[in-house]
Amino acid sequence: MPGLDFYLVCYDIGDDKLRSRAARLLKTVGRRVQDSVFEVYAPRRMALSLLERLSAYLGEEDEVAFYRICKSCRRSSNTSSGRAPEELPSYLII
Repeated sequence: MPGLDFYLVCYDIGDDKLRSRAARLLKTVGRRVQDSVFEVYAPRRMALSLLERLSAYLGEEDEVAFYRICKSCRRSSNTSSGRAPEELPSYLII
């Protein structure tokens, strides 16, 4: 799908309630790969909007990071489980 980028979204949010809200929001658009790490396919504009929404859950010491990962980098990524990063979905609801 043209216009979609792959992001690794990581967050460090100290407040349990706000961390849970952030996770619920990210589950609607991506796949959780670790407690505070998600794989997300999104157009750049949607990713920026998502970052803005997540910023509302941040305290002074908290942080959210979006790492854009190119297609060739995803293909060469490895995990200890052997599971590859999520493939581009055949559809995306925006």
